[in-house]
Amino acid sequence: MNGMDVSRRGEQLFERYLNERGYRWEPHPDLGIGKRPDYLVDAAGARIVCEVKSFNSDGLFSAPGLKIGSRSMDAVLAPHRDDIKKAASQLKRLKDRGWPLMVVLSNPAGYAVPTDPSLVAAAMYGDPILTAPAFDDGSLGEFTMSGGQNGRLRIHHTYISAVAVLRQTSHAAEWARRWIAENHERYSDPECLVADLLAAEKIQAPDGGDVFLDVIETMSESATPLPRDVFDGPRDRRFGPNASRTAIVELAD
Repeated sequence: MNGMDVSRRGEQLFERYLNERGYRWEPHPDLGIGKRPDYLVDAAGARIVCEVKSFNSDGLFSAPGLKIGSRSMDAVLAPHRDDIKKAASQLKRLKDRGWPLMVVLSNPAGYAVPTDPSLVAAAMYGDPILTAPAFDDGSLGEFTMSGGQNGRLRIHHTYISAVAVLRQTSHAAEWARRWIAENHERYSDPECLVADLLAAEKIQAPDGGDVFLDVIETMSESATPLPRDVFDGPRDRRFGPNASRTAIVELAD
């Protein structure tokens, strides 16, 4: 699959998400800045400009003969940082419009690129480090996680309101996980379990799947905030800075 195919598939997934949420949107709008961003979204009384980037890298397996465990955090998160940088450059000329600006990361080709929100936050704000206060008696206080080296959004792209990860689930895969959880104790032979699972899957597994977003608000105090009542579907999740603005945490509904 070439880069153009991957990019278009990511855009199509985002368009599907927007349509299912009932949002009005315009692809590649002319906003008078020379460059045309991917989408202008009208939702909940807000105009949000979104740039979609699809991973086009083998991610964890990109270096031949390299074991997953031997990759540095910087190498693992390089695809995220590259795409965030490219997307941010597309949005930079809109930083004074007063609109929320959002980067959307997609993985339609299923590359081995981690998309857990904690790791995406690390791509945004630096390789995660754990710190704890040291007391006079030699004990340590509560550990907190913060960003270390290689973060770009804190300094270079403070106009970005949020970074989102576009997720796609398969109803059949979720059905298979439930089937295994409910039936695995009946089997002593793994091959029999797999055979019965495949047989049942042909008859019972549902088609289709869901598309949803993990939205990570940035720590920037100068970016236009992304409204909380946008991108808030039943499976969407929202993350943002903690009270001390030292880490990204999941936000309560």
